[in-house]
Amino acid sequence: VVDADGDVLGDSVQRRRPLPNHADRPEIQQALRNGLASSVRLSATTGQETLYVAQRFPREGTAQGVVRLSRPMAMVDAAREDVTAILRNAAAAALAAAVLLALVAALVASRPLRRIAEAAQKLAEGEFGYPLEVRSNDEIGEVAQAIDSLAAQLKSKLLASGADRATLQALLDDLPVGV
Repeated sequence: VVDADGDVLGDSVQRRRPLPNHADRPEIQQALRNGLASSVRLSATTGQETLYVAQRFPREGTAQGVVRLSRPMAMVDAAREDVTAILRNAAAAALAAAVLLALVAALVASRPLRRIAEAAQKLAEGEFGYPLEVRSNDEIGEVAQAIDSLAAQLKSKLLASGADRATLQALLDDLPVGV
């Protein structure tokens, strides 16, 4: 904790000698002007590259001082790498789940399409009674209903055509003169 004049009022590390005035530190100056500041520089105390973050107090009104936190960049970089690894693992798990769900969705969607294709093939072969057991309330269900309707209409037309042919043949057979 640093007062508005830069004098260190308190430090989390117990030191035997008093700390020098911090009024010239860039994060302290910026925090006193703008409320919040940060900087990365070599620490005069430890000689390590350090991240400094400072917040003035109170936030409104005349500044009484600054609360400053510092962490060596090695710690910041290690935390960043940990977060990156967590995000990378989460992204890999999400991608695997998405691929698995896409595969399941494709299998679920393709099953009724395969049944429709089989029914169309049987219809082409002349088997009008092939059971098409696709029940869904979407476009696939509409196609299945259309094929069922087509099969019923074709069966009806063929039966009627067969009956007409039999009647015609019977009439031809009853004619006294050959045709």
